[in-house]
Amino acid sequence: MEPIGDVANPASLDPESLGFMCGIEVHQQLATGKLHSRQPGELHDITIETLPEDWQRYYRKLRSSSGEGGAVDVAARFEARRNRSFVYCQAPNAGLIELDEQPPLPHDEDALDISLTVSGMLGAHPVPLLQTMRKTVVDGSNTSGFQRTTLVATDGVLETDGGPVGIDVLCLEEDSARKLNSKLTPSGEVVTWNLDGSETHS
Repeated sequence: MEPIGDVANPASLDPESLGFMCGIEVHQQLATGKLHSRQPGELHDITIETLPEDWQRYYRKLRSSSGEGGAVDVAARFEARRNRSFVYCQAPNAGLIELDEQPPLPHDEDALDISLTVSGMLGAHPVPLLQTMRKTVVDGSNTSGFQRTTLVATDGVLETDGGPVGIDVLCLEEDSARKLNSKLTPSGEVVTWNLDGSETHS
């Protein structure tokens, strides 16, 4: 079906006749320990200029590879072409799991409890089995090249003054690392990340 109105003027288009639907994704950091390690979820107020000298630095370069279906993710292929390398700064509350040198631990129980409580408040239906998924992320914000996300509940409703708002899914997701700096060098862009925040939000 062709849009009704001048496509050069989006304000003139009729969303209803287009069958347009829009949703938003809301993230909320949880005041718990990290999601897949038993490290505290403390965020350090630092910049690249105030970065402590005694924080270890680790250097990585991420490359795209084919997934289970045999295809390379389009976004991953794009990021790989940018020829970027990454420096990860190990905060006091970042260990081997944050560095992708140790398998993740089970979910933080406090984070899971909060998620299930919110699910109940929204009238959502908890899934019978928590299974952690891996979403490809090759922008450097995760040392492993993917982000761990767990579906907790589905089909909730948030009651508002403007009427009910459907909540399709509620997930628990590890937070990404925090970007400290980016600079161009003769061999490509170098991005520096702080690993203090690389776990828990919902």
